[in-house]
Formats: sequence, C-alpha cells, structure tokens
Amino acid sequence: VVERVLGTAYLPVVANLETLALGLLPVALLRTAMAVAMVRKDSRRALIMAMCGVVAFVALAALLVPRTGSRGASLAAALAVGFTAAIGAVQFALGPVMRAARSGWLVASGLLAALVVALPWGPEPVRGVAAAVLFAGSLFASRVVTAEDVRRLAGAVVP
Repeated sequence: VVERVLGTAYLPVVANLETLALGLLPVALLRTAMAVAMVRKDSRRALIMAMCGVVAFVALAALLVPRTGSRGASLAAALAVGFTAAIGAVQFALGPVMRAARSGWLVASGLLAALVVALPWGPEPVRGVAAAVLFAGSLFASRVVTAEDVRRLAGAVVP
C-alpha cells in the first residue's frame, strides 16, 4: 500500500511512519490545550508545554536511539507529543472538556482501528478499509460524531 500511495522511496521508512502515527492520537488534546492557551493569552503555559515536550523528546531519544536507531527516534517523537498533550491537559484542567467531547471514545476508536491494521489477518487494503469502517462506526456508535454533525459540516463545506 505504501509503495502504491507514496512511492517506493518510502518503503525504507515504513516502520518509522507506523511508529510516528502513534503520535497522532494525542494531537487533539495537544491542540485543545494550545487553543486554550491562545484564547487565555497564556503564553507562559504554552511555553512550558513546548519546553516539556522538547525535554521529553531529548531524554527519550537519548534512551531509545542507541538501542533501536531511527525507529527509537520516531517513538521518542510520538511519546513526546503525548507527554506534551498530558502537560497541557493538566495545566488547563481539560478533563471536563475532553469528557464532554467524548475524547476517550475517540482515542479508543483510534487504537482499535490501529490494532485492526497492525494485526496480520488479511491483505493490507482489506485491513485498511476494515479499520476505517470500524473507526467511523465506533465514532457514530459512541455519539462522538452524529449525523447532524456530518450534515452541518457538509453544509459549511458545500453551500
């Protein structure tokens, strides 16, 4: 799939891309924290978040890269994003906001879809489609996304 979608030049870094994809899970939390920082004009806390992320990355990379090479660097980056998001969530007390947004379901759905893709149970395209259907279905089933949300989004994109 990578060869067809991105080209043969990406084949040597597939393992890194898979590892880096883990860093996408906490991005919503990280962006929410940064948005709160901007709205509150709290650049000090935003800077603390950023510095914690850099320190986490450097420390994790120092531990992981010597043992696992570039995949360790990718894991260090993904974990640092998660750590930065957690720092932001604590600083801005985002628990109630994230619960109201049903973020736990979003993360669980993403992990489940990642598991479906990662397990070697069938051809890659089939696993990808199954993961996408499962992810979308679980978002609707948990009411993270509703049909009304889709209609409003479609109305905003296509007037």
